[in-house]
Amino acid sequence: MTALQIQARHVLKVESRYAVARRFKSDVLASTILFPADASEFRSDLVWVEDTAYTMRRQPAIAGPDGLYPTVQFRTAGQLQWDIPLRMLRIINSDLENADTDPVLTPRQRNLKVALFKHRLEREISAWTVLKNPAVMTHNVTLGPGARFDDISSTSSDPIAVMQQGAEEIMRETGLKVTDIMIPQPIMRKLKQHEKIMSYAVNKLNLSKDREIDGEIIERLIGYDYVEPGAVKVESFTFNNTPDSPYSATQISQAYCTGPNVIMAARAVPGGTDGDDNGFGLGKYMALLQKAMPDDPTVQIATGNDGMGVMEFPNYDIAGGGTTTQVISLWAPFVQNAKAAYAIFSAADASDTASYGTSLQF
Repeated sequence: MTALQIQARHVLKVESRYAVARRFKSDVLASTILFPADASEFRSDLVWVEDTAYTMRRQPAIAGPDGLYPTVQFRTAGQLQWDIPLRMLRIINSDLENADTDPVLTPRQRNLKVALFKHRLEREISAWTVLKNPAVMTHNVTLGPGARFDDISSTSSDPIAVMQQGAEEIMRETGLKVTDIMIPQPIMRKLKQHEKIMSYAVNKLNLSKDREIDGEIIERLIGYDYVEPGAVKVESFTFNNTPDSPYSATQISQAYCTGPNVIMAARAVPGGTDGDDNGFGLGKYMALLQKAMPDDPTVQIATGNDGMGVMEFPNYDIAGGGTTTQVISLWAPFVQNAKAAYAIFSAADASDTASYGTSLQF
């Protein structure tokens, strides 16, 4: 049998069906769940706030000094303002580069994917910057050593009691049940291992000892008179919390936007219900992106996606021609009723690198 000559052997070449890359997708994001999208015609605007202290105060039904019965009326406590920042990322698309690049890389499409993810990431970080601020989240508790959710064997740690208290405060202030409990994935792992929660599941819910703790069990232990079914949501979204310079392909440190915190909230309804709303927050976005460059045939605009838009302009300064793509985001997290939320700060020990690495230190 003739031996295969080395000159005839396969020459290595790049596989063109796919690239080894991460698909950035998450269905559980505070920026979309706790701040549901609500369109705004302008970048800054106002909303009225009812004087609920007056509304809920007793009004004695007795005649006054003039012999008349007291008069009641709707009162306002002022206004709240939102301001929507403009964020823009640019992409330079060279026609020659697109034509001469491996088809699997498709620079135009891949660059757009990166820009859209970076905008989504910035929205999530913006949302959690608000949620981690005690000056905004005025209903909160900070857990110390021994009482944290990840102190799974401590008799002083009782996550269910903490969440019941938070839900009760929300209901007392708003009359609403908790619709969302945002739990970072590492903290949910600790709740599954928590001895007191496992004991409650067996002794209070009569579940078998081999039943795994999940969101439904936690909701049942808190009580459906406090929370809506499906309230527990586990956030697994992470980002690379390292600087871009000096550049390193291996420089990576995955972190949760959440930090070591758990947030409970009664979700707002965009546009309100019968002219009122008492929920927590809204994702205010500018809905008039189409009017930024009206009646210009050289500009292509793709809009939608809750205040995120893609605008493409011809670029004649590139050799061979091309386009400049602007990926625009007009969105802001707006808290309309801080009393509709309860923040549990330091629900886990972020410094426990053996359990979490540095993932909870953002």
